[in-house]
Amino acid sequence: MSEQDYWYAWYAYAAGAFLVLISTWQFTKFIRFDVLRNLLRIAAVIVLLTPHSVQEGETWLAPALFVTVLDVLLLDNADWQRSVLTMLVLLVISVVFCLLLRSKPKPPPKSKARRVPTKVS
Repeated sequence: MSEQDYWYAWYAYAAGAFLVLISTWQFTKFIRFDVLRNLLRIAAVIVLLTPHSVQEGETWLAPALFVTVLDVLLLDNADWQRSVLTMLVLLVISVVFCLLLRSKPKPPPKSKARRVPTKVS
């Protein structure tokens, strides 16, 4: 694979991941519980966009999800754990960060009742 093919593959993957993230955003906008909605969105971003080296010691990167799947299917050793560990650490950090910055409850909406001005004499 040439370097140009490598970058074309990344561009195609980035476009596809962007479309999946847009649809994930649309599907989760109806979830009322803010923490769950944000965690699902963060998990989708982490699973789709975490890069990992294809082989140890190489500079070529690929999405960690695909590295894990190919390592599980094609290799008998425990190489798949290295990319899973990367995604797991990022998920734990994002869960802690999301819970620390949890949004405060929204105040109740103001009444739209019209106020009648009173005459001051």
